[in-house]
Amino acid sequence: MSAQKFRTRILAGQTKNVTGIEVPPHVIDALGAGQRPRLKVRLNGYEYISTVGKMDGKFMISLSAQHREAAGLKGDDEVDVTLELAEAPTPAIVPDDVASALRSAGLEASFESAAPSRRKEWLRQIEEAKTPETRARRIAKIVDALRG
Repeated sequence: MSAQKFRTRILAGQTKNVTGIEVPPHVIDALGAGQRPRLKVRLNGYEYISTVGKMDGKFMISLSAQHREAAGLKGDDEVDVTLELAEAPTPAIVPDDVASALRSAGLEASFESAAPSRRKEWLRQIEEAKTPETRARRIAKIVDALRG
C-alpha cells in the first residue's frame, strides 16, 4: 500500500477549540485497512500517529492543539495531507508477577481484551512502584478492576 495524498481544509469546531481533518472515503478505501486504520499523518513536514474515527458519517482524524502548533496550522488553513498505514504498536511486555496474578485470578483474557492504552497505563503504574509492597497493591488493584 502506498501513501495516500490529498489537499483539504482544517475543520474547526464552532464552539470548542477542536480541529480535525476530513478524510475522503476513496482515500480510506485505497488504504485497504478497514474504516478505522491506525495512520501516520504528515502535514507541513510534521508527522504524528492517529486513528481514523467517524463523525456525522464522515471519516475524521483529530488534530490536537499540540499537533497544530507543531505543524504550524490552525483551523480553516488549507494543507496537503499524506497518510500511510502505521505499524501496530509494540505489545507491552507483562512482567512475570503480573502475569502470575492474572493467571491465578483467571483474568488473562480480560487483561488482553482491555484497551491497549489501559493495559499500558496499568503496566506503567506497576513499573513505577518504588517498593515491593506498592507494586503488590497495584497488581491487586488491577486484578480487582478486571473482576469488575
